Amino acid sequence: MSVACVRNTFAWSEKDYSKHDYRSFEKLSAPRQRIPMDNIDHQLLNAAIFYETNRQRILHGLSTLRYSPLLERAAAGHCRDMVRHEFFLHESPVKGRETLRDRVEQLGFDMRNRIIGENIGDVFGIEYESGTTVYPPDEKKDYFSYEPGGKPIPRHTYRGLAKIAVSSWMGSPKHRANILDKRFTALGAGSAHYKDAGFNDIDRFKLTQNFSGELR
Repeated sequence: MSVACVRNTFAWSEKDYSKHDYRSFEKLSAPRQRIPMDNIDHQLLNAAIFYETNRQRILHGLSTLRYSPLLERAAAGHCRDMVRHEFFLHESPVKGRETLRDRVEQLGFDMRNRIIGENIGDVFGIEYESGTTVYPPDEKKDYFSYEPGGKPIPRHTYRGLAKIAVSSWMGSPKHRANILDKRFTALGAGSAHYKDAGFNDIDRFKLTQNFSGELR
């Protein structure tokens, strides 16, 4: 008897943005998968944030944003810098990438007659409700739980994490203003994973949205 082992080899890529809008993206199985913290598809997570942002714009009667690979690279780079250098600000300590304008121009973005904006966020990788009592991993279990020896708190799905992040931004006036700004026409989202040493190495993500539009 022969036994075959099949692995899910799906990986999101830039070309997939041209195949989907937020409605068709939500029907895909991949964004509904639990995020494997040892093998994260950051491109898929970035896409989930992108499409959830466009869903919010549609709900508020606005046009959707087009995908910008350059803005995604700038956003992802800022997330990695925030993790590597342990900061959470729009202003970066990294030389040459201090401001959003620095970061996009470094990648070849033409700022003439352009407007740009940025949102940053930090979310848990598991479905943990901030402020709730939680029991960390110990010698008997390798997961977080709400009760001693209780069930594991599930990892977020790609889509679930994106919804939590965008919902949080929508609840903040300044972040909401960027998401719903009629002047913006393009978006790129970025993400970077880290273990929070100050919270028993719980999985977390730094997230960034970079927006652009034309000045009129």
